[in-house]
Amino acid sequence: MKMSADDNILASPGDFSTRIDEGVLIAPPALVELAQAQNLGSAEEFVGYARSFPSAVAASLGWQPSAAIAAAQTLSNQLFDAGILNVEAIPSRVYGLG
Repeated sequence: MKMSADDNILASPGDFSTRIDEGVLIAPPALVELAQAQNLGSAEEFVGYARSFPSAVAASLGWQPSAAIAAAQTLSNQLFDAGILNVEAIPSRVYGLG
């Protein structure tokens, strides 16, 4: 899913303030700029980055890491509910031969 900036949207700690409109993730300019700076070409790639590196996202936005984690979870849920993001359960780790 493509990302597009809307100058009228501002992210606040814990909330990226994104919305989906006609198959495009509408986001604050700061998020789109961060995605472009990291060469992330889609909303799915951005949410993966945000979930994997919340401290980097937090530093870019001037937030605490916990706020970036909460915002990434909300975005992940938003993409999942829209049928964009498919989350599969991680299989249990097995040690030894059983």
